[in-house]
Amino acid sequence: MTDLENPFWYRLITNLKANGEILNGVTIPFILGAQEIKDNTLVIREESIYVLLTEIMNSSTELKVILQNCEDIHEYVIGLRDKYFCEHYLKSDLSFTNEKGDKTIYVALTAIKLGNTIHEISNNLTKKYWNYLKNNYFSWDKYNQTWRIFSQRERDLISKL
Repeated sequence: MTDLENPFWYRLITNLKANGEILNGVTIPFILGAQEIKDNTLVIREESIYVLLTEIMNSSTELKVILQNCEDIHEYVIGLRDKYFCEHYLKSDLSFTNEKGDKTIYVALTAIKLGNTIHEISNNLTKKYWNYLKNNYFSWDKYNQTWRIFSQRERDLISKL
């Protein structure tokens, strides 16, 4: 699968990681806000997190998604790891598969309290992030420990994808 064939969220995470912008992953508000920048017809709704997680679950990407609570920023992030890592280090963690039976999402132990189904997880993430999403606070400022709108630099990074 070429980079252009990969879903937007996948390209966003891989590019930010390759450029040294992130270590573990990207927050869900960041992904949704970035999607809104790339597709100005997109409207973020309460079901947007569920739609994103369902898209991820149904994907067929080379790297696998890990949903975890990032110890650096203390927020939930979506990161990517290779299949070998996931099968060996996350094999007993909650996971979800696509229609081919391939595991696509692993829920790390740091995120297990979100629930056991995509519906439970998305509902809990929506409860946590909806107020930020509806106010366009897509970016976590780890220095000020607060959500904020995208900086111009972040907007530029997203626009280059």
